[in-house]
Amino acid sequence: MSLAPINVFVHLAYGFGEERWSERWDLGLLKGFNERSPYGYRHAEALNCKIRYSVDCSEGLGGKFIRGLGRVVLGFDFVHAWRNREAVLAADVVWTHTESQSLAIALLLCLYDAKSSPRLIAQTIWLMDEWRRTPGIKKWLYRSLLSRADVLTFHSEINAKMARDVFPSHDVRVVHFGISKEYVRAVPEFRREGPIRVLSAGNDRHRDWPILIEAVANDERFELEVLTKARVDTGGAGNIRVSTPSDNKALLAAFDSADIVVVPLKSNMHASGITVVLEAITRGIPVICSRQGGIDGYFSDSELRYIPENSSTEILIALDEFYADPEAFQARAKIAQAKVLSSGPNSFTFAKSHADISAELVHGREDGN
Repeated sequence: MSLAPINVFVHLAYGFGEERWSERWDLGLLKGFNERSPYGYRHAEALNCKIRYSVDCSEGLGGKFIRGLGRVVLGFDFVHAWRNREAVLAADVVWTHTESQSLAIALLLCLYDAKSSPRLIAQTIWLMDEWRRTPGIKKWLYRSLLSRADVLTFHSEINAKMARDVFPSHDVRVVHFGISKEYVRAVPEFRREGPIRVLSAGNDRHRDWPILIEAVANDERFELEVLTKARVDTGGAGNIRVSTPSDNKALLAAFDSADIVVVPLKSNMHASGITVVLEAITRGIPVICSRQGGIDGYFSDSELRYIPENSSTEILIALDEFYADPEAFQARAKIAQAKVLSSGPNSFTFAKSHADISAELVHGREDGN
């Protein structure tokens, strides 16, 4: 007997609801290798799930102020969750994208505590990175709220390992993030004329721009383009350019003109840089990446060239290797891309992980467990 579809409510941050997301996607203003629906969660509709996204309710200055005040006081956006409460409570399972949504939905479910309330798969990104700096009263609040979640999910095993210590009685799982496969380009043939074109990108505070700048500054063998909103001091080096792509077309062009992508990272727990790594692999570009945040749980040494944290020397050594033998790096890129296209990580496997956990929770409930 076939099982009834699972009604899933996906709660996203305000401004990232499906309507606004789709509008930006249609205009090419949604930067990144995205899909018309947010984060590819709709792939789960092929896996016996009915997906409904949170709605960004219109708000005036007063409503915006109240929602912002709640974020400051609580540390998460409860007002946005409250506005979507009817759809939340009508679902079988709620999926959240970051801890701001996870905590907000958990509080909402606590206020409406009932046997018929939905199951909660609470995804967390940055909470463990910030845990030691989080005030005691908020640690108590967040522990209490997340106890309402049925499963806590993390993008990195490093994050998950700490979460198992912080939340020892919780069901903690790793769900690898993924992006769309629709942007895949075969690994291009390497062109040997001119300087090596190095690309680096990202706005996460865990990017280590100074060591990358130090590694390549004024080295005529390399031209570095940095795509970021952050302020990056190039020291006046003539072979380094810092910019922000105007739209998604410009972002794709930057990747497609690169010979190699470098992802320099500071210590972190949440797989900082994984989106850029995936984007590079999708476009067939070899990657040099700091061994930080659990990215080596996504790709092995046969797929990425890893370097230690905080070493401009190691970046230059890796770039020298590429300069001497680019074909070896392209071989890694081909292996990594084949992996993304088959077993993942990609947006389908990301959605499938959520669908599998949901089926386990809902079918378990139906079986009386």
